[in-house]
Amino acid sequence: MSHDILTLATQIVTQLAPYTPQLIRVAQFSGNALAEMAVQNSAQALWNKLWGKLNARFGQDRAVTGAATMLSAEPDNQEFQQALIKILANRLQQNPDLVAELWQLLGDQDSVQKVAADQGSLIEDVEQEIVGPGTQVVQAGNDSAISGVKQRKM
Repeated sequence: MSHDILTLATQIVTQLAPYTPQLIRVAQFSGNALAEMAVQNSAQALWNKLWGKLNARFGQDRAVTGAATMLSAEPDNQEFQQALIKILANRLQQNPDLVAELWQLLGDQDSVQKVAADQGSLIEDVEQEIVGPGTQVVQAGNDSAISGVKQRKM
């Protein structure tokens, strides 16, 4: 299955952005028992699946680490996210084997978002946002009404 590298980089950065402050600190102190304990929380899965692979391959790459460090200072900063996405996508183009590994870790499948109403149900004010390949569906049956639906593909 062929996947778009920019989509992959976007998914990775989107998932890692909230955790970059912690991930950067752990990467700096790798091997330290305290640093290893720091990833025992909700970021552990992200660390193991994504950051571990990226840091192993690009940990010495100044552009990648610089962009990740900037993002760690302001995880919600869209410009910093876009900078890391651009650099990561560039590096991933040169590493097709890593691209395949990362897609596999992310589930290697399209996302599906579905809202369904049946037999007189009402669907209102639904927002769907999807990153990468996937399908967004809003369905209504019988006498159902749909209003205020927003779908975005990132």
